[in-house]
Amino acid sequence: MSHYLAERWVDFVRGLLSEEERAAMKRHLDEGCESCRREVNVLQVMRNFAREEAWAEPPADAVRMAQAIYVPPPRRERALRRLLGRLVFDNFAQPAMAGVRQSGASGQQMGFEAGPYYIDLRLEGEPESSRVALAGQIVSREEPGAPLGGLNVVLLAGRKVVAETVSNEFGEFSLEFSAAKNHRLRITLPQEGVQVNVPLAAHSEENPDIAL
Repeated sequence: MSHYLAERWVDFVRGLLSEEERAAMKRHLDEGCESCRREVNVLQVMRNFAREEAWAEPPADAVRMAQAIYVPPPRRERALRRLLGRLVFDNFAQPAMAGVRQSGASGQQMGFEAGPYYIDLRLEGEPESSRVALAGQIVSREEPGAPLGGLNVVLLAGRKVVAETVSNEFGEFSLEFSAAKNHRLRITLPQEGVQVNVPLAAHSEENPDIAL
């Protein structure tokens, strides 16, 4: 005697078959197939239980107790690999050409390397003001044309956020702030899991007009 698959008996119990197929399967049961009869009995019990469960409303005390017992695990933030910028260029540290006097301009140009990234910065002190304008760009030394837009750029004094912005599609950014001590620039590249830190205070001594 051939038997029907379990999937067909599920459809049989749920009433999803055509009249012709349902009649054929009922004849199979009536002919005395015990294994199929046992399977149908189990499926009918499960169907009845599911119907009753759908209308069941758990007691409010039980719901509160379950909520108190279950504490969702804390969300794990992705650990960022921290890179420290290393000064590789500073126009104020460059010796003047023979016979040429140093300009009194307050603009300071600096370049930093941090792992596979290069950060170009220019700081301009506003005349008769403590305000400083900073313009910069971060690029990949391994993939010079790689887009580095939407990066979070934060200027900190110690742990205090002084100013923040977002880089454009070319990795460029600009900030304006009041000069203070212990400034550092923090650039976060979430897709690469990298955070670049550039200390500025140690490199401002060559330019007395910019007190970082």
